[in-house]
Amino acid sequence: MALLPFFRSVVAAFVIYPFLLRILPSVGLPVQVQQWLDIVRVAGNNQVHPGTLDVRDDATMAETLFELVNIIVEDRIARPKQIAALYAEAARNFAEAN
Repeated sequence: MALLPFFRSVVAAFVIYPFLLRILPSVGLPVQVQQWLDIVRVAGNNQVHPGTLDVRDDATMAETLFELVNIIVEDRIARPKQIAALYAEAARNFAEAN
């Protein structure tokens, strides 16, 4: 259960989330990713209260939130980098073939 306090502090860092929520659609962030971020934000807001212990804290909630964060990172960072690398490799192979 040591992960949940760490996760709480990470989520607490998203103080600028309301601002981001207003600008993200204008930069093309898909609605699905915005919904994932909403889940993480709401869970964080419900859990981050310094000096209190929430009996609803459990490993399942922490695992779910970490899974959502991983999905967001994969979708917005890892997959675009992977596609760019594959594209560069295909272009290099095409140039060598000609």
